[in-house]
Amino acid sequence: MPDDNFSETLTQHREELKREAQELFDRYKKNKLTLKRPVFFVPGWTDENGSCWKAMEKILPEILTNSEKAFFVNFQAETEGCKSFLDFGEVLKRKIRQSVGAGEKVDAVCHSMGGLDLRAAITQGGDPLLNCAKAITVATPHWGDHLGGMRTGLWGWLEKLAARFQPLTGAQREQGRGLDPDYPPIQLIN
Repeated sequence: MPDDNFSETLTQHREELKREAQELFDRYKKNKLTLKRPVFFVPGWTDENGSCWKAMEKILPEILTNSEKAFFVNFQAETEGCKSFLDFGEVLKRKIRQSVGAGEKVDAVCHSMGGLDLRAAITQGGDPLLNCAKAITVATPHWGDHLGGMRTGLWGWLEKLAARFQPLTGAQREQGRGLDPDYPPIQLIN
């Protein structure tokens, strides 16, 4: 059990970080930012509707002069047809090209498997996405992740526990297997 001094110091540090973040946000609200290029926010595995970006989607109009250049990718309609991030990469290419065309440079911010979706879009298929200028991936398992397979493989007890909180569809189970470092999608992209 942490001592009271440690807990108090940690609480003070968190409050300081919150204050600094609020000050930065207030500065951006006053002196708005302008996106140089369209930016696509790509969700990760089991977040097809992009809920990880909902707070960002709400805040960006307050701090950007051109929030219409922020695109929040939603894979809900396509998820059942996607067996791995390779399939999502093809969908992502279509969504970007439908939104801004094939020639305009874009940037991407990707969460988790969304980073693999983008890598697949850029490197795979007969028509790679060549107009991505910059990309940021957050918590992306670039070399694979045994946890994806754990929810779907030998670790059945983990699947049962997880199903109580966030049940997986059949397609999501297949996508999870595709994250395993020993499975062909990860091996292909690396």
